[in-house]
Amino acid sequence: MKSRINKSELITYSVLSLVPLINLVLGVILVVKYFRTNTSGLLVGVLNISMGIVCVLGFQFYMSTTSLFRDADNKLTQTQLNLLVKEIEFYKSLNGHYPSSLSQLDLEGSLVTIYEVYKSKLGSNRIEFYYEINEDGFYLFSRGFDGIEYTLDDVLPSYDTSNSIGYRLTSYHREIKKKHSDSISRH
Repeated sequence: MKSRINKSELITYSVLSLVPLINLVLGVILVVKYFRTNTSGLLVGVLNISMGIVCVLGFQFYMSTTSLFRDADNKLTQTQLNLLVKEIEFYKSLNGHYPSSLSQLDLEGSLVTIYEVYKSKLGSNRIEFYYEINEDGFYLFSRGFDGIEYTLDDVLPSYDTSNSIGYRLTSYHREIKKKHSDSISRH
């Protein structure tokens, strides 16, 4: 027996396809209900699922490229880096040296993470923050949204590097900060 879909149902389902996430659920229901019985219902179900996927991907793209969310991610990243500097210094106070890698830190049960916020959020493989021991201490920063080190979107801890902790700016980041402060002082 052929299951029928009337015109008012078709219009209702089509309008609901414009509502994000509801369209995904409705699409699955319609595909299951009309799989072998009604091509119009099946088509509306497939279109609902397609619209749902487009909405989810569009929203994710918007979230990842909008400066409002990027600024929030930068603040979160900087907070994580600041906490990580404290953890690294604590490790040094217990062991007499800096950890050779961030994974040596015991962060179990802690809210501190050693992983890049951007890459973890986008579902990529988890990538550790950039960390390198140098003769005076250590370098630590996030590669930023583009995931490439030594670019303008790198995020740094907000510590003053002239104090007694081991965190230091790389020569690249020192130069960028100098240019930034020079341009602010000129205006």
